[in-house]
Amino acid sequence: MIWDHLFSSLRKQPLKDDLHKDKPRSILCTSRYLYNEISSHIFRNSEQHIFISPIYNEENWMVMQLKSRVVDVEWAFSSKADAKRHFQNFPHPKTKMIVHISCPNPSDPGQMVLLWQKLNLLVDLLIPVARPTIELATNGPWCAEDPPTHWGIYRDQFYEMGGLQESIQSGPKFRPDHDLAMLPFLRLGLWVQDPETNVPAMSDRHFKDLFQSLVSLFDQKGIELRLKRLLAITQDTAVSQIGNALTDTDMFLETCLDELPGRTASFLRLERYKNWFEDGTSWESPYETRMRDQLSTCPWVIMNTDPWLHRSNQRYIVLILLHHFMYAMRANLCDGLRIFDDARIYTTWDSELWSYYFPDGVSELSHIQTWLTRFWPQKSQFRKFHAYTDWIGQRRAEENGADESSCEFIHRLSLWGH
Repeated sequence: MIWDHLFSSLRKQPLKDDLHKDKPRSILCTSRYLYNEISSHIFRNSEQHIFISPIYNEENWMVMQLKSRVVDVEWAFSSKADAKRHFQNFPHPKTKMIVHISCPNPSDPGQMVLLWQKLNLLVDLLIPVARPTIELATNGPWCAEDPPTHWGIYRDQFYEMGGLQESIQSGPKFRPDHDLAMLPFLRLGLWVQDPETNVPAMSDRHFKDLFQSLVSLFDQKGIELRLKRLLAITQDTAVSQIGNALTDTDMFLETCLDELPGRTASFLRLERYKNWFEDGTSWESPYETRMRDQLSTCPWVIMNTDPWLHRSNQRYIVLILLHHFMYAMRANLCDGLRIFDDARIYTTWDSELWSYYFPDGVSELSHIQTWLTRFWPQKSQFRKFHAYTDWIGQRRAEENGADESSCEFIHRLSLWGH
């Protein structure tokens, strides 16, 4: 009765209230004895509901509800860091976890990219914790009444393959939204952070559980046509094939994001650009590190989605030009609409400048390239960008103790070299 009374005051509250020591849950931190006694009571037959929405909201990354006979409380996490603190400290094995995934709106295709990003981050958080019981619930009309117009005369094949909604056209390969949303959860079947190095020879039992998970995650109608390659996995190839499918999908969505219309895609491009490098002068890039790691394990995906990294290089060039544009505007180094001083390099990264100059997000890559010509003609863009690559080449040469002249040409040819 005491614990019921204490926790009956728990209702919807912001995450910052966790820091107040007068909150009821603070008693769980007093001793292991009390923690075991109280948690066994309040978490008995409890359910942890996690809500993942494809709608862009900078203040609401994920919503979590805890429901039991004793408590009914909700938290809204504004970032992955907030959610990570929860996942590190919550007794997941004591509850049943239900992940609610809302369907993206195909008229705003960037929602599917955002959903993919959120679900992969959620799986990142789930892998290190003790294995909870997880149930997936998909909310919304994931099936399409009519095939997208690009199917044309192949509309009958669309229904044979399941008739699922496809927000982002992917050419010859059918990538319905539901399949993309389920794919990250295959990593939970491997249940390690680095499957390539940490998974021993997969046992018969382990592989059987993994394959059953694969089949149960995806819509059954047309599954043998949509997921033919994945359904052919064996004990020896499961880890690599699942990794390949994830990398291929990630590169596909990352490339499509360059030209997707809509509000969500604009803000996702802004998030990608503003967080490309760490703030300051280190020029360290988590974005580039992740992409290099992916391409080192699955180099063939380049030819499927971004041959010779053409799109990635164009994205990088626009990034650097916009960076210098914003600094020049802030320093009032402009004459009308034409920014001069092609050789000047701004060497400090400031993520907040992006939000200031692009409060409504960043337009499609092709639109930005056209827009930049208002400030620099093509020849000036070339000089400005290569002034930067010369500088970064010299910087890396000094860090590595190499001869500057020996790496300058490499940096001009390989923009990802640094």
